[in-house]
Parts: sequence; structure tokens; C-alpha cells
Amino acid sequence: MMASPKALDQFAAAVPLSNLGGINYGSTYSKYMTIEEEVEKVGNAILSSANCTDAASQVDCLRAIPAFELSNLRTTASFLVVDGTYLVSDELDLSKGSKLPFHLMIGTTRDDGAAFIRYPTSTNQSAYLVSLVFDAPSKKLFPLPNIANKTLSLFNMTARLATDGIFRCIDQATAYATLNNDRLSSVYYYEFNRTYQLTGYPKLDVCEPPKSAAHPLGDPNGEYFKCHSGELYYLFGNLAREGLPMRDQHDLPFQQFIVDSFSSFARTYDPNPDPAYLRARGYTNTLRELERAGTWEPATKQLITKRVLQWPSTETLFTELEQCRELELPLDYYSD
Repeated sequence: MMASPKALDQFAAAVPLSNLGGINYGSTYSKYMTIEEEVEKVGNAILSSANCTDAASQVDCLRAIPAFELSNLRTTASFLVVDGTYLVSDELDLSKGSKLPFHLMIGTTRDDGAAFIRYPTSTNQSAYLVSLVFDAPSKKLFPLPNIANKTLSLFNMTARLATDGIFRCIDQATAYATLNNDRLSSVYYYEFNRTYQLTGYPKLDVCEPPKSAAHPLGDPNGEYFKCHSGELYYLFGNLAREGLPMRDQHDLPFQQFIVDSFSSFARTYDPNPDPAYLRARGYTNTLRELERAGTWEPATKQLITKRVLQWPSTETLFTELEQCRELELPLDYYSD
């Protein structure tokens, strides 16, 4: 929608959650396909699955299939296509130009790419990376952690590679380009460093906090992978609604803080709720967090900062800049 000329002026603000782009699987989302490329990648397989390949009119054949049945074929078309009307460029154009007519908040979970790779069954790094369609990265910039569990070490390095290559680098570059090219004066950037993984996805033990006698449900303050979709229960206030247990005394106030912050951005284009509003509503947990962690400062052309969302939250600069340059996804990827 941010890239579509038809959508501009139809919305006032955008919050791309874990936007994909860059390399590997992510490349098909922030770099849009031609119609011919989409047909080659998924279209022919859909025609075959729907028994429409040899139809007199393949389009009419597909249109005759109920939408539910069509969307549950073995192959689906989920990639954006340059059709010349709704998308007229092969990626979001963030080169110098007039101010964009919307406000922007964007970010990821800390280890967003971990859910997009399989856990290795051996320590054969070359074979593992080939199976995931990753080139071997720089050993200096993507070292294997020196830990006893060598398969976990390999997963750790590859999760970092996948997170940088598919999420972090392209999203930081997106935010940076809007600022550096004067398309926006500020951007709110975030990174979740506390997550509550969805019960049905990705079903990776490494995405769950470590369990112990003191923390039988897992310790969110311990070290674990903060995987893709791990912010959603918090963001939509669904822990209690889904009947999920609070793992410690901070899960509920953290959820309240996230709901209040994102709701504030939806209301006012600023994720910092008015303290008077919080007092009037009795939202004391969020009020205390704002007083303790300070105002969520936006990234600007002069200072590219992000808010690390944990308990308590912190403010830091954009990260992994060397790694992003190595992956040819530098901070100025979209710049003139």
C-alpha cells in the first residue's frame, strides 16, 4: 500500500510489522515481480493444481473455482505483481521527492528470521546453508558461537543471517531512506526483545523462554530466540483472551504497555500516550513504564534510534550495520 499510487492519500499512517525483503525468501516481498515472473514461479503450478492448464480460457476456469478451494490449493500466489495500475515500480520508491502522505512506525522481533529456517540435524554448515538457499556468510561478521551444542551454534548463526538478510537490514534501510531523502521527518522504529510465541507457529522450542523450577512456564527474561509473530499476542492484547498463562509478573503490564503504545500511534501518530489520558483511564502500568524508560524517541535524519521493547524498554541506535553491508543491504540501500 505504501508503494501503490492508488493507495496513497487513502490512509494516514502505516505500521509494517516484520516487513520481509532483502535476500532469499524475503526478496519476493519487497521486490515486486513482473506478471511473467509470477506466472513462472507460482502461476503454472496453480493452473496445474486446479486442472486449468488445458482449459480454453484459463482465467474463466480459475474464476469458476470457489475462492475457499482456490486458496487451499497446494500452491498459492502471495507475491506482489507490477501490474502497471496498482503497482507501477518493482519496489517501494524512496528516492528523493515530495513528502510521503503518511506517518510510519516499523520494526521487527529481535530474531525474526529464526522461524524461517529449519533446525539443523547435523553440524555440516555448507550442506545446511545450501538446503536453506543461503550463501556462506563472512565468518568474521557471522561467527559460530563457541558453545557446547554445535547444532544450536549453527542455528544461532543462521538465524542471525536470516534475520538480517530477510528482515532487519531492509527495514532499517526503509526507515533510513525516508529520513535521509527527506520523505518523512521522523519514523518510529522498534525491536521486540520480549515475545510470547504463537501456540501453533512455528513450533520451535528455541522460540520459547527457558523453563526451570523457578519458572515452570519459561523465563521471558532469560535468553531465547525472539521469533517471527512473537509480538502478536501482546500487540492485540490476546493473552487472557486466548487463555494463555502469565509466565511472570511482567507479561501483563508489558502487554498493556504495547497495546497502549501502538494504540496511541494509531490515534495520534505518536506511540507515547498522553500521561493525563493514562491517569484518567487508570493505566498505571503504562504510565510507570513511560516514567521509567522515558519517551519513545523517533528516528530522525540526525539520529537513527530504535526502541527495544522489553521490560523495561530501552532506546538504542540501529544495529548490525556491518552485517547489512556484507549482505549488500546497507543502510543507504534505497538512497540516491
